[in-house]
Amino acid sequence: MIPPVLFDLIQVFLFPGFLFLISYALLCEWISRKFIARLQNRFGPLHTGWGGILQPLADFIKLLAKEDITPEAADKLTFTLMPIIIFALPLAALSLVPIQSLRNLWDYSAHSLLRGRPYFRPIPALHSHPQRLLSWLELQ
Repeated sequence: MIPPVLFDLIQVFLFPGFLFLISYALLCEWISRKFIARLQNRFGPLHTGWGGILQPLADFIKLLAKEDITPEAADKLTFTLMPIIIFALPLAALSLVPIQSLRNLWDYSAHSLLRGRPYFRPIPALHSHPQRLLSWLELQ
């Protein structure tokens, strides 16, 4: 028996197709690298996985392990929190997507989705403000 918390996490990650989106993004990055390498008479990524297909994943893991660089004149707390806020806003919009079991999904009415609409609409508008603030902080 799967614990309810684990079942809810699996349901959250599989319902919108997160695994598909991540796999598709990594595949598109690999195809792009191979294509650009062929245009330059090179081979492109070869050594990670079959034909270098795991190279974008390896690069992503390497990027996560890199040290953060904060400009000396920037406010350290704000400079650290802005990327978190930038990624939190799309997740806030995603939290309004109804996730239910398949049995309840067919009975789900559009009226329930429209109740979340006033909360969903301002989120994309708010997304550009932290990016502007972060770029302004870099210049300070």
